[in-house]
Amino acid sequence: MKIGDPVRIVSVPEKLPIHETGTPRADLDVKTIFGRCLGHTFPIVGFANGLIELEVGELFGQRACMHSIWIEPDHIVRSESPV
Repeated sequence: MKIGDPVRIVSVPEKLPIHETGTPRADLDVKTIFGRCLGHTFPIVGFANGLIELEVGELFGQRACMHSIWIEPDHIVRSESPV
């Protein structure tokens, strides 16, 4: 896989981080973000430490770059359909 490739999220990681202060933020609840992304297709925008970055802001009525997630490769599949 490379940057720009469309991928579909097929599962949500069981262990998800919470906000760095130790408490979840209502506007950026990680479980909600990942849950809404399930089944959707996004282009890959980056790679780091074995994770893949996807910009998902459009699911929340914002520009794609306003919310991004980092996800393990085993939770996505390459999609043949364009994003």
